[in-house]
Order: sequence, then C-alpha cells, then structure tokens
Amino acid sequence: LGRFQDSDNAFLDVAALHAAAEPRATAPDWQRQWDHMLAKARSSGWLSADGASLQVHVESAAGA
Repeated sequence: LGRFQDSDNAFLDVAALHAAAEPRATAPDWQRQWDHMLAKARSSGWLSADGASLQVHVESAAGA
C-alpha cells in the first residue's frame, strides 16, 4: 500500500488504502468520515499536494 520514507514514517497510496478499507466499512457515513480524515491530513501537512499519498507514523510491533 505504500513505501517507507525512513524508520519512523511511511507514505501510503490513498487510492489503494481506500480500496482496501471500503469493503470492510460498516458505518453508513463511512465515505464522509474518510473525506474528513483526508481533509484533516491535508490541513496537517500529511497529504501530498496531489492527494495521492498519505504520510503516516510507523511504530514497531515489537515495541507494542
């Protein structure tokens, strides 16, 4: 779904993430929530200029 930038950050493909999440969505307003999440990510600087990539923080499962 994406690529690592470094050990703490990755970039996920928004379209691939949407395609993976949508079939599992159960909330009737899921698309509205998705759009809200992307708007918040954009305002926080976590969405690429073209809207294709979402920057996420990575945490090791071993450290959980």
